[in-house]
Order: sequence, then C-alpha cells, then structure tokens
Amino acid sequence: MIFMFRNIFFTFTILLFSNQKGVQMNQILQINLASPQSTAYQNFKEIREAVYNASLRLYSKHGVQIKDVQTVGEQVIMHVMIPDEIASNFQLGYHLRGVSAYLMKHYKEKYSKLLVAKKLLTYTVIPMQTYTNETELTMNERFSAGIHFLELLKNTDETSMAKIRRILKILQED
Repeated sequence: MIFMFRNIFFTFTILLFSNQKGVQMNQILQINLASPQSTAYQNFKEIREAVYNASLRLYSKHGVQIKDVQTVGEQVIMHVMIPDEIASNFQLGYHLRGVSAYLMKHYKEKYSKLLVAKKLLTYTVIPMQTYTNETELTMNERFSAGIHFLELLKNTDETSMAKIRRILKILQED
C-alpha cells in the first residue's frame, strides 16, 4: 500500500512539474543504432527498457524528464523535457550514455556486435516547429494526435469504432 502511494505521489509530482509553463525546454529525439546491421525499431523493446532506466537517473539528478518512448513509422523517438535553468549548457547526448551502458550490460552478446567506433546509439534532435499562429499544430501535437489515432485503431469497442468513423468522415470531406 505504501509503495503504491509513493508511485502515485511520484507520478503526480512529475505531472505537476511538467505542466508548469515556461519551466522546461521540450525536445524530440530520434534514436538510431550506429551500426547499419540493425535498427532501433527492430530493438525497440530493449531500447525502451534502457531509456526508462536512464530516465530515472536523469530525473533524480537533473530534473530532466524523458517521456513517451515510441515508434513513429519505423523510427524510435522520445520526448525530452529539460528545465530552463540547465538547458543552455546541458549536453543531452553525454547524459544519455546510460542507455548504451544499460544495453551493453544486459544484452552484451547482442549489442557488442553492433558497436561502431565504440558507439552503440546515435541521437538526432528533431526540430520542434514554433508557430506564431495559434491555429497551427506543433510537431509535438501532431505526433500526439497520431498516437491517439493509433490507440483508437487498436481498440475494437463500439466507442472507439464510432470515433474512427467520425475521423474518417472528416478526412473524406475534401
């Protein structure tokens, strides 16, 4: 019971912190394997575990949050929220070396073959578009909408099917 309360409190604290305006810089990172022999998409399960492990340390030490490790098409992306106080000098790639370290520790046989110049993963920052017009969607909102639609497609209940039909009707209006 106490453990469950701690998890709820911790999640609530993170949500409160992340909803404050102007407190954090958001970035979207794409994760790739350095080796062309395999892709991050093919190794998504292990990479998601490793990112989760690294995110706990980053949050406890620096207040940096990693959210929504997900696949979009055949790309693996994650949302990173960096507090403004440290955003100017925070080297994200350096701090994400824990992801590679986790993979090498727990899946050494598999990932030692994929090292290129002692590097396992590469990270690419996907620029988040900033709009002056409030009617246009940011990249983050677009990804979020796509994810919600994919979640609807997974469900087979009547409510989800009705929502999908409405979305399809809107898309066919052109």
